[in-house]
Order: sequence, then C-alpha cells, then structure tokens
Amino acid sequence: MRLLLDAHVSSRHVGRKLVRVGHDVLALDQNETLARLADEDVLALSAAQQWIVITPNVRHFVVLARVWAEARRSHAGMILVTLPHTAYGALSRRLDEAFSIRPAQADWIDRVEFVGRG
Repeated sequence: MRLLLDAHVSSRHVGRKLVRVGHDVLALDQNETLARLADEDVLALSAAQQWIVITPNVRHFVVLARVWAEARRSHAGMILVTLPHTAYGALSRRLDEAFSIRPAQADWIDRVEFVGRG
C-alpha cells in the first residue's frame, strides 16, 4: 500500500513497522515543509499521488471527506485514527487488520475508515 502518515502519526513507531511489512510510506513528520501543510493540502497531495492518508485528525478530515464527496472529488482513501496518540502497537495491529480485509490499493479509493478500539 501507498500510505501517507499525517504529521501527528509517528514515523518512528508506526511508519517503520509499516515499511518493514512492505508498505510504501510517506511520513510528513520527516519533512519540515510537508509537516506544516494544511489539512486540505495534505488530502490534495495524497489524492494526486494516490497515498492513503492515515491521521488522528478526525474532526477536520471527516469534514474534508464530506466536502470532497459533495464536490465529487476523489481521494485515495482515509484512515481516521481514534486511538490514543501513543497507542502504537494497537494502531499497528488495527492497520494490519484493515489491510488484510482490503488488500488492494484500489479497495481504498474514496473510502473513509475509522481505526480505533475494537
């Protein structure tokens, strides 16, 4: 999978594991300019480059998902994280589960999925 980790997702704790299991990961926290992008710009970048966004910024990205759907704009997918910020192991497990259910990049187009306790 091509995954874009929002600046609030740890590339060290989450991104490294995703890379280890074979995902292509762009971690915004690794680039000062990208880390400062506005949410709309993060979504536009991910859509243009076909990266699935993984973000704990649920409040803003739910709104963006609705706005984009109403405008008939397509995106590569969003995974909205409702786990505590430091729940790295739980997040990794939930992402593994989500990708085993939807293993193809195309399965995520215009999909918004919540990943949290469960």
